[in-house]
Amino acid sequence: MRLATTLKSHGTMLLSGKKIIENPEQTPEQSHEEWTMKKKQDGWQYGLIKDEKLMTHPAMVPYSDLSFEVKAKDYIFSELVKELLAI
Repeated sequence: MRLATTLKSHGTMLLSGKKIIENPEQTPEQSHEEWTMKKKQDGWQYGLIKDEKLMTHPAMVPYSDLSFEVKAKDYIFSELVKELLAI
């Protein structure tokens, strides 16, 4: 993975964590809907693979259409951030 892509991914993760800190009651579904709206505003659209040049992403679908694995990842990340806040 290229350094720029790695840093961009970490930046997205940090921003997601910040949003959870600001609104710990937000559900993973609400978080996904917010993320999807922001991506659309930035010009992204659904695509079978994530492609930064074409601005496509396979998660640009309604939350209900996400795979179990992606939903689980979002839930675990959200709960981990909340647990770290409690420390």
